[in-house]
Amino acid sequence: MPEGTSGDDALRASLREVGRADGIAAVRRLSGGVIADAWLISWADGTSAVGKIINGAAPDLFRTEAGGLAALRGTGHLATPEVLAVTDRLLLLEALVPRDDSAGSWEAFARDMAGAHRAVASARFGWPADGWLGRLRQVNTWNTDGHEFFAEHRLLRYLTEPPAEQALTADDRRPDGRTGCPCCTCVSCSAASHTSVPPRPMTWGGYATPSARSTSTDPRRRC
Repeated sequence: MPEGTSGDDALRASLREVGRADGIAAVRRLSGGVIADAWLISWADGTSAVGKIINGAAPDLFRTEAGGLAALRGTGHLATPEVLAVTDRLLLLEALVPRDDSAGSWEAFARDMAGAHRAVASARFGWPADGWLGRLRQVNTWNTDGHEFFAEHRLLRYLTEPPAEQALTADDRRPDGRTGCPCCTCVSCSAASHTSVPPRPMTWGGYATPSARSTSTDPRRRC
């Protein structure tokens, strides 16, 4: 009998759908992950793969992730796992050998990450399609203003989601129902920041902000 772990029935069912359920020798749950379960699958022929499964998510969630992995690999700087199969609820990936946890490996990773960012430098901010942050859609509409893109699509976008609604009180919000500005070092949005930000007029649709970005390095300052 193949070695199994409680709860792996859904994984095996998904593997059957893509013709990869025969010859499984072992299935082991992996740690980590927020919305998906991850498993290391070993076959009797010595091959292995990582399977991620999810139920009740948008049909394109794993396909979007697969596209993102291909885009990262396409920069020529990052090694990402080959996608072996993808369905609405299964993402089957090549099992990569982990790097050693050494200073040299971390330095190499930093250089690779920096190279990947340089490879996709553009006059616009965004992506050809929306992505996902967990089960929440991540809006990637193109914008020529990086500050506006980040504020609208990486911060304000999530304020109406239930967790944010539950966590934020009336005192946390502006008079029009949104939070403090994301473009300064004030305590309402970045109390830990000590980085001086040069002045720059900013206009944010839908809520009030100062006419220029804060130049204060005092993390206790409020807008």
